[in-house]
Amino acid sequence: MHAPPGGQGNVRPDDTTACCEPRTRCLSSGWEGAEAMKCKDVMWESPVTLSPEETVQAAVRKLTHADVSALPVVDERGRYLGMVTERALVREVMAEGLDPKLTRVTLILDRRVPVCEPDDPVAVALKRMDEARTRWIAVLRGGRVIGLIGARDIRRAAGKEDIEQFHALSEAALIH
Repeated sequence: MHAPPGGQGNVRPDDTTACCEPRTRCLSSGWEGAEAMKCKDVMWESPVTLSPEETVQAAVRKLTHADVSALPVVDERGRYLGMVTERALVREVMAEGLDPKLTRVTLILDRRVPVCEPDDPVAVALKRMDEARTRWIAVLRGGRVIGLIGARDIRRAAGKEDIEQFHALSEAALIH
């Protein structure tokens, strides 16, 4: 997916909740289109990023403005360090009673969010997302973030022909 139309830059135009409900696993293989489609075909380019020095409050503002549930954190050279997710905000900041104005995003940075390259098959991204039990994967080129893929982006890319197969495989991957 490329930058949305309408001159909104890298602001996502739609809801980014995942295709999978809590306690489910996204499919890692079996969807026929996942082998043929490349990560660059489904990623959204030039995502909003966070710097390690930013506060949680600033991260929440950026997440809200971009209408996403995760943002990559990059160093001063643009190298990927990890991801800040809404889930981490709730678990690490709110549940612990930390002050969002004083807490730096490095405290809640998730370094386990997987990465892929633009020419990797979507099946590779799905497998890595499944193994990490996450709804996001960062797309890197030379260690720098060039895009992000959410589970919903992959579902949307499946199209009408493959969507029933995609849903059937997603439901079959339920973890109880």
